[in-house]
Amino acid sequence: MKFLISSFKIFFLLDLLFCFNIILAFQGEVLFLKGKVFVNDKIKKNGTANLVYDKNFNLNAAYIKTTEDSKLILILNDEIEIRCNENSEISFEKDFIQILSGKFWIRKLKSANDLKLKIKDDKYTIKYGSFDIDADKKVLNIYDGIAFDSKNEIKQKINYNSEDNWINWNFNYDKIAVAVVLNNVTEKSKTENIIKTFFADKYIFSTVDILENHSEIPNSDIIVNYDERANIVIKDGATFEILYLINQDNLIKVLSDLYDYVERQYIKKIIKEGRNIVLEIMVRSGDDIYQLEKLIQKIPGIREIKKQNYYGQKVVFYVKYYGIGSDLKEYLEEKVFNKNKINVWKYFKNIVKSKIIE
Repeated sequence: MKFLISSFKIFFLLDLLFCFNIILAFQGEVLFLKGKVFVNDKIKKNGTANLVYDKNFNLNAAYIKTTEDSKLILILNDEIEIRCNENSEISFEKDFIQILSGKFWIRKLKSANDLKLKIKDDKYTIKYGSFDIDADKKVLNIYDGIAFDSKNEIKQKINYNSEDNWINWNFNYDKIAVAVVLNNVTEKSKTENIIKTFFADKYIFSTVDILENHSEIPNSDIIVNYDERANIVIKDGATFEILYLINQDNLIKVLSDLYDYVERQYIKKIIKEGRNIVLEIMVRSGDDIYQLEKLIQKIPGIREIKKQNYYGQKVVFYVKYYGIGSDLKEYLEEKVFNKNKINVWKYFKNIVKSKIIE
């Protein structure tokens, strides 16, 4: 594992390590969606942590505890997400992560080094995939990928249905909705069957809609323009920007290349930069737009903001966000804006439509 090395001189680091027993944490960031956390620069033995954070910070703490009604994401080396639910505790030891209490979700890419975990006293090695952890029950469920306990490989849990809000939020966060638009296809029925069969057993895909024209496209994470006479174009489902091109080949090869792109590049980009979300707000004046931009800049989990003004009547913010549409909805509807409220009247995973109401 790589460790976070600060700008301190080496001899001072060694002095800290050996004289004060401070453990260097894994390299990464703590990204808030809501709430706050207690942190400590030493492994907690007794008592409480001594610092409180309610905004993003670099991961240089050895112990983190979330408070009630909080939610945050730890990003390690741009290749691992550890999502922390409320009332959860985690500590970073020298060469492993200790899960102390509460609920967590881990998504790890294949390109990352093995992740060593301890849940209470049980040891695990995470190779890659998506995992649900309940430390209080000493349970690790694997929904996709490979992990080992101290004895054997853990079998996948293939039933995705759940009434647990935490698990469902993570499913929605992980899974990718795909819209495939067919152009110049000679055998449409056969092509549709091949596409549906290919995606049917892939955890990372939630739905696959197959369409014959762009006017029918439902809300999706990615849009695939499949044309037998041209290269295949992959677009972002929120912004419609071109993400990737696949050379024309037989259908199975194209689908395999698409899956490889999503698994190796698309998901990593979301982990590293956040997800593209389009936020539309109906406004009353230009001053509303100015005040809204200030408000959105303060939203926990926002990474980047661009805006487009439509004649002072509507503003569209294009944001990179470490959450999904339901998280933005929850945040916006809790805020008072110039003594008014923001009403979210429609939202999806990557699109939120709202208006200011008096």
